[in-house]
Amino acid sequence: MLWTDDGAYIWEIKPNTPDQLELGREQLARYIRQLQAELDNERDGRLVRRGYPHARQAEIPTPLGPVDAWSQQNYPGLRIYASTTKWKREPIVITKQQDDPSIGERIMGGVHVVGGLATIAGTIVEDVATVGVGIVDDPVTIALGASSVTRGLELLGVG
Repeated sequence: MLWTDDGAYIWEIKPNTPDQLELGREQLARYIRQLQAELDNERDGRLVRRGYPHARQAEIPTPLGPVDAWSQQNYPGLRIYASTTKWKREPIVITKQQDDPSIGERIMGGVHVVGGLATIAGTIVEDVATVGVGIVDDPVTIALGASSVTRGLELLGVG
């Protein structure tokens, strides 16, 4: 979840199987309805929305092996993951010293860090709220959050 001045964006993270994607769509709709009702009851004018698409993240390390994560147009608000394919990326060679991050890179870096930390915190809250049932997706969800934090730190020039 990402809070902004005008509301919140919520993502649901699911494995790439038809039944899990449909479940994720239903869960996301329920999360949005419930949070919007809470805000409305508190007379808070902010809106709750589905999370916006993210670029594909490849080879995210997890205890179960590397996964890729992506957004898909027909499942708005869902981050979908699956085992990484066998292809290998070529290493990136940096031949000159990196310039300081631009303001855009700093903003996106901050968004990645906050979003990643919120994903990890949301996973823990989900585990408590579901009395442990939500633990099934923890390895991947926490790895996605950590990957987002790492990318954010890279954009900030820290990582």
